[in-house]
Amino acid sequence: MKCKDCGAHLPYGAYGQIRCEFCNAPNYVPIPGGEAEEKKEAKVESAVEKTTESIYATFGSRFWAYMIDVFILLIVQFIFRFSYRPLLSTLINVAYFTYFFGTTGQTPGKKWMKIKVVSTDGSPMTLSKGFKRYLGYLVSGITIGVGFLWIIWDKDKQGFEDKIAKTYVIKT
Repeated sequence: MKCKDCGAHLPYGAYGQIRCEFCNAPNYVPIPGGEAEEKKEAKVESAVEKTTESIYATFGSRFWAYMIDVFILLIVQFIFRFSYRPLLSTLINVAYFTYFFGTTGQTPGKKWMKIKVVSTDGSPMTLSKGFKRYLGYLVSGITIGVGFLWIIWDKDKQGFEDKIAKTYVIKT
């Protein structure tokens, strides 16, 4: 079952009044079995489907968040003159994105644009997921940007980086 407000998956086996881990919205999960459960679940699923479009971050907000992050990284590289050392520059990029995605789900750019990376299964973000997401950026770039543009027509607004790391980018 999904959260009625943000669409995140609720923990399997939970029932009764619970709160969503992402948006803290109260949700009622009926006790398994019975016709009343099916009707309530269908009603909640229908409401989630109608509001899902407004939960996910848009391509535009994600693009500008990324541009802000690139600008920050360029300033850091210019100040410390890392741009002359490509390996060091790459390591800084990997560390930056892995750390922010893996800890808070928000790079400074995403925070500025009021969007956040969350796991599709509702589990907390980890450095491993953050690193997979960075690798997904590379895959999206190698495909001449098709992986990034995929966000535009995907029903869950997921790019290749999201599909690889099993994440969504949501509005906060």
